[in-house]
Amino acid sequence: PSAAAELAVPERADVLHTLEYIRGRMALLTLNYVKEQRKALTVLSSSPYLRSPHNFLDTKRILLSQLLDKLDSSVLRAVALKQAEYKEKAAALGALSPLAVLSRGYGVSYREDGRLIKSAKDVKAGDKIKNELSDGVVYATVNGTELKEVR
Repeated sequence: PSAAAELAVPERADVLHTLEYIRGRMALLTLNYVKEQRKALTVLSSSPYLRSPHNFLDTKRILLSQLLDKLDSSVLRAVALKQAEYKEKAAALGALSPLAVLSRGYGVSYREDGRLIKSAKDVKAGDKIKNELSDGVVYATVNGTELKEVR
C-alpha cells in the first residue's frame, strides 16, 4: 500500500519545482504585459492630440469646413446643371407650343360647337367658325369650301 501511495502522489520536490516554474513564468508574462502597456501609454501620451486636444478639434473643424464647402459647390453645380437642362427642355417645349405656332402667323379654326376644324370637309357654306390667332379671335361665316388633291 505504501508503494501504491508513492506512485499516486507526486514527490514534494517535483510539485515545488513545477510551482516555481509557473511562478517564474507568470512573473515574466506580467512583466512583459506591463512593458507593452507602458510602451502603448508612451505612444499615446506623445500623441499631439492628447497633448493639445484643441489642435485636434481645430483640425477636425477645418476638415469639416472644407467638406461643407465641397458639398455646397457640388450642390450648386448640380442645381445649375438641372436648371440648364430645364431651360433647354422648356425651350424645346415652347417651340412646339400651339401659342408659338400661332405667333408664326398660323391660326386655329373651331366650329361653332367648339370642335377643332381639321379638314375643309368639317364645315360647309353658312357655318359660323372661330379663328384663333396669336393676338385675338376672328369670327367668320363660311362662304364655301374647296378640297385640295392630297398627294
